[in-house]
Amino acid sequence: MAEAMASPLEPHHLLRFAATCHFIHTAVAGEVGGLRVPHLGVRALCRKVGTSFAEACRAGSLNWYRKNLTDGDAAVAALFIRHSSRLKLIHLFSNNIGAAGAALVAGALKGNNTLHILALDNNPIGDPGATSLGEALKVNMGLITLVLGSCRVGDPGAIAIGEGLQVNKGLKELFIYDNQIGDAGATALAAGVKVNTVLETLTAFSNRIGDAGAAALAEAMKKNTSITGLYLHNNTVSEAAKQALRSSCGAQVKELYL
Repeated sequence: MAEAMASPLEPHHLLRFAATCHFIHTAVAGEVGGLRVPHLGVRALCRKVGTSFAEACRAGSLNWYRKNLTDGDAAVAALFIRHSSRLKLIHLFSNNIGAAGAALVAGALKGNNTLHILALDNNPIGDPGATSLGEALKVNMGLITLVLGSCRVGDPGAIAIGEGLQVNKGLKELFIYDNQIGDAGATALAAGVKVNTVLETLTAFSNRIGDAGAAALAEAMKKNTSITGLYLHNNTVSEAAKQALRSSCGAQVKELYL
């Protein structure tokens, strides 16, 4: 703790930093969001990712990918997200974070509007984890990029994300590729796209989207004026449905992959 407090900080951040350090050190020894975190969980996580606690508290970006992180580690990461106003980017891809860990991260997002990029791709968060993140999108307006590729997300998770897009006013990039999203999920995403005015990139290639989902997206793109990149290749869409989607896209769409 002494090392952290001795680190150079702007005066107006000092009290907030001290409170954050105290909260993290006390919270991780017990239950966080219903998930039991091992004693000294912060230090254990810092050893896994190869950084010190003080460095993590000061960081603007945390690249904690391919570190074999678990739901317990995600609980600690969520505390950093919730309490660090400096943190703008956190890469958690290619770990072992499941639905419980994703729910804790989503909960932290509800109290944070300063994190801009969250990458959770290649984690087994499934539909429950995606549903938690969809709920967070209804509240969080600071996140700009959300990466959920290869996360075992199906229609229920995509439906929750689509519902979040209907309300969200901050997200510009959504990567939800290489999942199990079918027509029901694509239709829900389309409902979000139809009313969303800030999303610029939707990447949903390598799913199970068919003609019905493509038709819903085509209708949505007739109304949407913000999306400039739409990536839907490697789905089960017929050539006729692809052509209808092409015809529906406005001049603002610069990259269209079907």
